[in-house]
Amino acid sequence: MSKTLKKRAICLNLVKFLTKRKGYFTITDIINETNAPRSTVQDWINRLITEGYIELVEKSSGSRPAKFNYVMKTDYPTACKNIFTCYDPANNLVEIYHFCGSEGCTIYCAYAHKQTGGVILKTRHEGFFLREIAKIGSSPLEGLGSKSGVGIDEIAIEGDEIMQSIKATGGPAYSLTETMGGALGVKHITYSKKENYIEGKIYTDALEHVTIGIDDTDDLEEGATWATSLSLLNNLKLINRIAHKIVFLNPTIQYKTLGNNASFIEFGVKSSNFNRVLNEIQDFLRYKTVSEQTSIAIMKGLIVPPKLKHFANKVRSKEIPISEAEQVAKELDIELIEITGERGKIGALASIAFLREAPSCLINPDSKIQFKSS
Repeated sequence: MSKTLKKRAICLNLVKFLTKRKGYFTITDIINETNAPRSTVQDWINRLITEGYIELVEKSSGSRPAKFNYVMKTDYPTACKNIFTCYDPANNLVEIYHFCGSEGCTIYCAYAHKQTGGVILKTRHEGFFLREIAKIGSSPLEGLGSKSGVGIDEIAIEGDEIMQSIKATGGPAYSLTETMGGALGVKHITYSKKENYIEGKIYTDALEHVTIGIDDTDDLEEGATWATSLSLLNNLKLINRIAHKIVFLNPTIQYKTLGNNASFIEFGVKSSNFNRVLNEIQDFLRYKTVSEQTSIAIMKGLIVPPKLKHFANKVRSKEIPISEAEQVAKELDIELIEITGERGKIGALASIAFLREAPSCLINPDSKIQFKSS
């Protein structure tokens, strides 16, 4: 490689690092890191701007220097589309969500993180969507480079952000340095080269995990709870959408439309935006429901209480009075809200008990929730 190309590569790697560390860089930053003359650095910057690797984000003004950004430019498709995290302080857990452009990459990451252990407790993938429960703290990886090329060895809460520390080799190291930083939801990312691997730290907002159970929005002639709840999720603002699920309840109860199905939705939201979102939910359902018995249940956190699972199993097997749903919700600090009436409280509350159940359990009203760790 010629000296010119070597200098270009050094400068390009440096501006990538500085942009991911602080969000921008200045010519002075490059001079301080390289001890190169200002004219040389300016020439490097001009060339990389022409090539499309750097953009000017703020012009110089008086004593304030111009600010530049590295522009991610690769011949490979960016797999990492969106990365965000929810924090459950009561249980000292987070859940990491990763929307990927490749189902193959999603499957690989789910497998690889299990192989190396670290702080990941449970991993599941749904198509292009990877979600992982992890504990706050640190735990060494096992077999990095032999069992797997990537693992998460630390999760920390830093102010209103969640930091996840990732160690990677090979192809996963490329993802860490080139694609994860461009994902929606990533506030900033830093990484450094170690002897046999790349170590990176990814920062995302610490969101609240919210599950909303919804029931009784239709009647015998029109409407469908699954459709209303899906439309609700798709129309909400200020949230990170996670899931929409349908739950089959007891098909033999007296008050039902057809199959007695409820729905729940999941999303992540900043704590400061929660009340605004909750008001949006109520306004939307009041407008869209065709039933006089619509209610919702609101649960925060990542773990489903055993008492709620017991309640849901009862709902699938017999008629339950509204008062029992209200009592269970009160004991578990789950809020029940009447939208147009109270009968929907039973199904709304029962539905959120299926938060971590397999699809086969959700759609089989004869199935019972098993009591295992969430």
